[in-house]
Amino acid sequence: MKFYTLLVLLLILNTALMAQNVISGKVVSDDDKLPLPGVSVKISKSNAGTLTDVNGNFKISAKPDDVLIFSFIGFDSRSVTVGNQTNLSISLRSSNTVLDEIAVVGYGTQKKVNLTGSVQTLRLDSAVNTPVTNSAQLMYGKFSGVQLTQGSGLPGSDASSVIIRGIGTFGNSNPLVVIDDIQYSGLGAFNNLAPSDIETISVLKDASASAIYGARGANGVIVVTTKKGKSGTLDVSYNVYQGFQNVTVVPEYLDAVDYTILRNERDINLNGANAPIRYSPANIQAIIDGTNPDQYSNTKWSDVILRTAPIQNHYLSFAGGNDKTTFRVSLGYLNQEAVVRGKFENERFNLSLNINSKLKSWLTVSNVTNAYWTKFKGPSGGAGAITGETGIINQFQRSAPTIPVYYSSGEYGTVDGSYQNVNFSYPINHPLRSGELGDHSNDDINIAERIGVKANITKNLSFETSGAINLNYGMVSNFTPRFNTLDFNGDIVSAAANNTLSK
Repeated sequence: MKFYTLLVLLLILNTALMAQNVISGKVVSDDDKLPLPGVSVKISKSNAGTLTDVNGNFKISAKPDDVLIFSFIGFDSRSVTVGNQTNLSISLRSSNTVLDEIAVVGYGTQKKVNLTGSVQTLRLDSAVNTPVTNSAQLMYGKFSGVQLTQGSGLPGSDASSVIIRGIGTFGNSNPLVVIDDIQYSGLGAFNNLAPSDIETISVLKDASASAIYGARGANGVIVVTTKKGKSGTLDVSYNVYQGFQNVTVVPEYLDAVDYTILRNERDINLNGANAPIRYSPANIQAIIDGTNPDQYSNTKWSDVILRTAPIQNHYLSFAGGNDKTTFRVSLGYLNQEAVVRGKFENERFNLSLNINSKLKSWLTVSNVTNAYWTKFKGPSGGAGAITGETGIINQFQRSAPTIPVYYSSGEYGTVDGSYQNVNFSYPINHPLRSGELGDHSNDDINIAERIGVKANITKNLSFETSGAINLNYGMVSNFTPRFNTLDFNGDIVSAAANNTLSK
């Protein structure tokens, strides 16, 4: 009996020791004692963490033997063991290493301590595991004064626009993009670059930083360098992620019964007590009983149209070399489907080749190739089938819940039983039909090649020249078949008499 009593006491003691306490505190700068908002507070060897608020305060649940790591850009990180403490006062020292970092400026590099222009750099030292579909998404929250906007969630059309320090022109406001010293007038090449190929992204924000590019840099410059090979053993890297996408917020819509009642109330309030109503009590009862689903259904269009969509990304790279020649080659593949039902699918293939060869002690030749091929497939209209007045998103929100998804005949539902009344209901552009009707394909192939030569004339003087070519090929095809929309009796409501094909 004493043994079991002792065992219970030990278990209670162990539980008490392992119990988590709420640790609170404040983080300030060691220089001026001002609070630091946004400081990362993370438990070592754990995913648990939090951020300090605008006043530098934080709260986190931790065990006595946990180690809290405090980190913030521009400051040295600090580790603190919790122990018996419940309230912590933390001060972080400014980091001098930030000034020694290298930033890409124009056609060269400089230490940040020597910079006079406004430049910010994001460094990616390893393969990107973040489920991003385009490289601009890597910039979110990383650059001050840079506005990124994703105008669409449709695969293949989800590229982000980039505005640096506001719009400074009445015309094209896109910044100049420079990838491995190859200049691009649009953001297409940057958005379609494999994220895991990127070594650094530098944003040149003001006139002094982007002056070397002249008028083309008036809206700012995004300078991207891709990863290069290193001498030594062969390095093979394979990175993959697979996941599923869902709509984060789905509005709640009226069901068919509430919709018909409120629709009738609207007509009476607008036109008087004797106004003809659209849905009779018998119609509403048919919805409740489910006795006439072809004419009076109860459809939740958001459940019909929205779905869980798969996404997958594969990335394979080889890098290596010796004292004379280094190389790096990579292959990437992205496949993404849409969260709306239909034929929407986007694929992207990436190829990157980077070779540097020292032919003489004073002469170096480099070659960079970046290529991508995007293949978008969808119904007639392509991305336009999603947006606009007759697009899928607008139509599934406006389609009456009284209309069935399909009639018992197998045809798409177009009207309900009241569409020939005095107070008539309207036909819909069936969102499922819009997602499946016809065929649209858009192929975009881009190949960029740069060859450079660098000669070291003296210890402090070198000459470098390069030539680049950027080839782009696009092919768009759109086919719309003829079709009829029918009512619940099989009678024609509307018709598209001709097939159309455009290329």
